[in-house]
Amino acid sequence: MTTLMNKTERRIALSAHDFEEAEQFVLTAKKHAIGSREHEAALLAAITCYARPFSGNELRGSTRADSNLTGVDLQAVLGAEDLELHERIVTLRKKVVAHSEAEHNPVERIVTGVKQRPGSYGYITSRRPWNVVSEQLDLDALERISQKMKVKCWTMLGDVARKEVEANRV
Repeated sequence: MTTLMNKTERRIALSAHDFEEAEQFVLTAKKHAIGSREHEAALLAAITCYARPFSGNELRGSTRADSNLTGVDLQAVLGAEDLELHERIVTLRKKVVAHSEAEHNPVERIVTGVKQRPGSYGYITSRRPWNVVSEQLDLDALERISQKMKVKCWTMLGDVARKEVEANRV
């Protein structure tokens, strides 16, 4: 028997897939040299995927899924140590991965009068950009929390299915 998912169940399923992707991107990052473009790209993707369930993207009333993953006691699933990493990852996604807040990507000064080609002048900026490698993320811990959250989501969906089967037996 199959039934359509409600908005909450859809968000749980989407989240399970997001956490799986985050876990896979962490594994990819581990295969590449620290600081390589491949390593950086995989870390950025891992942060993005891990934080998706908490980003509140689907805000319109007619969306097919809840905007955030709810019904998960993060403290119970992750524990105090991993909860700290969870909060850090969600903050990184919000402030520097999905957005470019000036606090983390300061542009210090404009240098004018730089000749770009004969007869024209332009400017350059001096900046100290944020870099994911500088965060020194514990990749084993990021892999672990991604896996814990993925398992929690699949367990929640299993509970929904079990309740539905039991309800249909009556």
